[in-house]
Amino acid sequence: MEKEKPFVYIDTNFSLSEILMLKMAFNSNEFEIVGISSVSSFMDADFAAKNILSMTNMEDLILPICSGAFSNLKNQEILIRGENSVIFDKSKDYLSDERCEDFLYNLARDCGRLDIVATGPLTNIAKAIVKYDDFLSYVDHIFVLASNFSLGDVTKNSEFNFFTDPKAANIVLKEDVETFILPIDISNSLTLPDEILEKSTSDPVFEKIKDLYKAYPKNEREIKAAMLLYMLVKPQAFIFEEKAIKVNEDFDRGSIVETNSKNKKYLANRVNDQTFFDFIIDRLGL
Repeated sequence: MEKEKPFVYIDTNFSLSEILMLKMAFNSNEFEIVGISSVSSFMDADFAAKNILSMTNMEDLILPICSGAFSNLKNQEILIRGENSVIFDKSKDYLSDERCEDFLYNLARDCGRLDIVATGPLTNIAKAIVKYDDFLSYVDHIFVLASNFSLGDVTKNSEFNFFTDPKAANIVLKEDVETFILPIDISNSLTLPDEILEKSTSDPVFEKIKDLYKAYPKNEREIKAAMLLYMLVKPQAFIFEEKAIKVNEDFDRGSIVETNSKNKKYLANRVNDQTFFDFIIDRLGL
């Protein structure tokens, strides 16, 4: 009897690595994507959602997509790291008009069991947890791109996603759900190699992605969101350390500290580089 594919929900934005991650997710056959939401990060949430919608249309996919949070749980505006721009412009469908926390909860309840992939601040997910007492009963695993072991990318000790909404991060981290975390120390250690950019295809979406990557220096061709997708599909390719952690919300905002809680999370500290690049090549059909 064939094993049922897991249902996956993606909460993301539309940076370089997130575009690559979405393309690879659309090409993957290990899971079924049931919905996508945006959260302000590289672009604002609306621009990101519209780009994602257009990208799915170019892939001839019909997926429920929702624009999510513009501000964190303390009602502070999320300052974008990049700029608002139209990357893909082929929308023939419409964004959901639901609140993102309702959108996520309804999909989770309809599916029964869900894995969540979160590449941005955890605001949308935290809102669903707070609003719906039974929301996490429909969630199997959460995969998070956040945190750091050494130097941060916003302050000396903090990483952007946890710094942007530390309150949301703590709401997610305190819950008893299997949570896998990809720190930037690991995710920023690899960039997209020339070997992949030199391959030619007849896929207009991938050709556009290649053009976007070629506009960046080699050391800025980030692939961290793609690595989080790899963690979803091949967690055995990573070495994890189990830790109970929380995020500082005021002093040293966004930095993580260990706690004595028995509710531990899995923080990646190593990945098999070569199998990860093989995964990228395979999911891009190269």
